Amino acid sequence: MTASPLYRLLYMSTARHDMSDGDLEAILVDARRANAAAGITGMLLYGDRHFLQCLEGERQTVEALYDRIAADPRHRGMTRLIAGPIDERAFPDWSMGFRRLDRDQAAAVAGFVDLARQDVTDVLPPEIPQEVAVFMEHFSRHNILLSRDR
Repeated sequence: MTASPLYRLLYMSTARHDMSDGDLEAILVDARRANAAAGITGMLLYGDRHFLQCLEGERQTVEALYDRIAADPRHRGMTRLIAGPIDERAFPDWSMGFRRLDRDQAAAVAGFVDLARQDVTDVLPPEIPQEVAVFMEHFSRHNILLSRDR
């Protein structure tokens, strides 16, 4: 029996309200637990009330998770950006998660990328496909500019 082919899905959505540290931590804890059990890897970015998430795993599992996320009332306007089969994972060892932390706390959280202090392209795995990297880089630069304007 051969393993199911891998699949990647990248989407963007808008939070219905600003997410507190507690809100983001709850998402982080739930995602890590559920995704580890389901064999899903990826990356979640949050900034200026927008989410950008890349999910990788078996197609049926990823699509089922996407459907559950789409039904989550904490956000709206889900837009599927990229979806399709892949040869290998770009985030094989990455835990899901992103939350606002101070610099000292951030170093202790696996999977955390502080977009105000770190360029997302510096932490992306080198094997990440160009089309995924472009979305993530644009998302991070847009949110850094917005946060500086406040």
